[in-house]
Amino acid sequence: MVLSLAEFKAKVLERQIRNAIRKGRRFCSNVPDSELASVEDGHRMRTAAAASCKNLLKAAREALDAAKAEGDSLAKLTGKLGVHSAYRTIPEDTAAWEGSFAQYYEETRVRRSAFPTGEHGPEALKLMTNMMISYKAAPGYSNHSNGVAVDFFTFHKGKKLRARKAQREAWRGTWLFAWLTDHAAEHNFKNLETEEWHWDYDG
Repeated sequence: MVLSLAEFKAKVLERQIRNAIRKGRRFCSNVPDSELASVEDGHRMRTAAAASCKNLLKAAREALDAAKAEGDSLAKLTGKLGVHSAYRTIPEDTAAWEGSFAQYYEETRVRRSAFPTGEHGPEALKLMTNMMISYKAAPGYSNHSNGVAVDFFTFHKGKKLRARKAQREAWRGTWLFAWLTDHAAEHNFKNLETEEWHWDYDG
């Protein structure tokens, strides 16, 4: 039986959800407004996470200014930094998942078409599922849905770096990533190892 695109997408999502449940993740429905607080620029997180994130950003900006004043070469390559994404409602997270699926579906088109079982066969299903598991959680199973995750952005050498898989290598060479690696834990944030821009509140 040849799967349609819609059936293929549904199976990828189903496998992602099963994988999340096996790892102990629980579905998070929309967080009530009363449990959310502003971080900046319209981005929100759970109240405690938002307070810690604001403190983290204040500390990062102060440290960046100090590093520039001291002549730090990497700091001098750094421009504005801030929040790219934080809490997402289920509809917003679903839209983000759909966008990621479309991107990785296109990126894997040649590889999937070369499989003996076809572009929507078992091998293709495994490839797409593993890719989605690595780079975009199923809607409702993300810490963004739970209001405790933040994706940062930074300007490095005049270029804006944000939540993009293609920018991972560039992210690793930024002042912000180095600073976060050394200091984010002081604010109860830890990095998601597959995404240099993504940090989870663990307070």
